[in-house]
Amino acid sequence: MLQYKLKRQIRKHFRDLFFGGIIGFLTGVIFVSFNHNSLNVTVKEEILVSTKSYENLTTSSPNFETLVETVRIRKEVKAKELAKTIRILCFILIRPSVEYIEAQGVKDTWGQRCDILLFMSSVNDTKFGTIGLNVPEGRENLWKKTRDAFKYVYEHYYDKADWFVKADDDTFLIVENLRYFLMPYQTSNRHFFGSRYIQRWHFNGGGGAFVLSKQTLKEFYNIIPNNSMCHPPENGAEDVYVAWCLDNLKIYPEDTRDELGRQMFHQLTLEEEFTWNALEKDNIWKSKAGRECCSDYSISYHHISTPLMYQLYYLVYDLRVHMID
Repeated sequence: MLQYKLKRQIRKHFRDLFFGGIIGFLTGVIFVSFNHNSLNVTVKEEILVSTKSYENLTTSSPNFETLVETVRIRKEVKAKELAKTIRILCFILIRPSVEYIEAQGVKDTWGQRCDILLFMSSVNDTKFGTIGLNVPEGRENLWKKTRDAFKYVYEHYYDKADWFVKADDDTFLIVENLRYFLMPYQTSNRHFFGSRYIQRWHFNGGGGAFVLSKQTLKEFYNIIPNNSMCHPPENGAEDVYVAWCLDNLKIYPEDTRDELGRQMFHQLTLEEEFTWNALEKDNIWKSKAGRECCSDYSISYHHISTPLMYQLYYLVYDLRVHMID
């Protein structure tokens, strides 16, 4: 009987030791993994970790708000890390003005999130920071103004950015979504992104902003002096004629819809996108009106008034929804 009890105690100690070792090993793995991933975790993984943490907290917990703020800060850090590898130059064509109200709206809101922000006009204005181009004002000179703006960008900033964005002073651009969109692409390849339309040829609408890769900018710059390849038949729509020149290089607007077929670059306002019938729109994708018009990761909208620009900036970057991050 004593021998039986002794054997049972030995088996129990062995079992406890075995399972204790396993638990200790798994705890160590989790601890090491957590410390490693805390520095290298992706944004999506960070959200998953945070979601699991929510399950053990109540909104009255002193740690709850700290957790929410930690997730927000870490996501901002990830966005800044992405900015180091995807450098974006944004340039805006504006008219000479005493107040520059619209341009100031861009400068105060989304423009500050570009790595480089330039304002191009027909005259220099050191007070506001506009770069004067030797082109008269007027819509009939818009193509020449855009062409010379791209020449200036290439000659002064080619090595300081990876992607080059032309936008209007009534464009609202979500720069972080643009970086996220550009992640799979190499700037050394030929790329031309935007809201794709068709007139006499395919082009990207300028109001919704269009984007050239480093390689595309270089090839575009090289053919600007070539009258046979980059001399549009008339002055006027700059977005159409940029595409005309690139078309002669066999560089075409690419599909910028998300995986659900919803657009990311928008030539219209959000209100117009939601309410217009798709058949009334000349975008080649004939996107649906209503909620299906726009990607969750939309990049740009057009016809945004200055007051609305400040409101959108608040809604996108500052507004928090309780329990949702």
